[in-house]
Amino acid sequence: MLRWAVAAFILAGTAEARAEEPLPCMLIPSPGCGWMPHVELSLAGGIDSAGVEREKLFHGTAEIGVLMASPADHALHWGPVFDIAADVASQSHGWSGGPRVKVRYWPDAWIDLDAAVGVTFERYLVGDSSTGTAAVSGTRIGPSVDFGFGIHGVAGPFAEVALLEPMEPLGRAGEIRAIAGVRGTLAFWGAIACALAKSRC
Repeated sequence: MLRWAVAAFILAGTAEARAEEPLPCMLIPSPGCGWMPHVELSLAGGIDSAGVEREKLFHGTAEIGVLMASPADHALHWGPVFDIAADVASQSHGWSGGPRVKVRYWPDAWIDLDAAVGVTFERYLVGDSSTGTAAVSGTRIGPSVDFGFGIHGVAGPFAEVALLEPMEPLGRAGEIRAIAGVRGTLAFWGAIACALAKSRC
């Protein structure tokens, strides 16, 4: 465990020293980054409530975009991102995604506060023919918002709420999706994978 902590500090120092270069900033963000490619992966769990139905769900997301420092305040980064996610619940599954505007504020060099708002498009399938339940598919769309914080922009917890309405006239009821989990950069998930594999990455 100690070696991962030491590695994180070394990587953070490297990113600070090369803050103007996009690739180090993508892996280990910092307030000194002028602009950077933004790639984050997240795992979350939560509740999917559609009408009177409520079920627990697992949610995995990839978020890709670009973040740029504000000319007026380099502690404020913002930019367009696009997320795509897989959703698995007890009675349904599907995928969702959409564009968002993400804002990141750095109170100091080690803490970042994130918020994003956008539109989410969802395609779902309910039912299972193997159990004799007829499968029903549909599409929903609506606003979504998320909040979170991170350690040096590398990883941290987040929460998200989406209010999705059916696009088909006879579709299922609208959905309220509330999730919470952890998200991080490729450097974070790479370190997790190495630790789980017990390899010398």
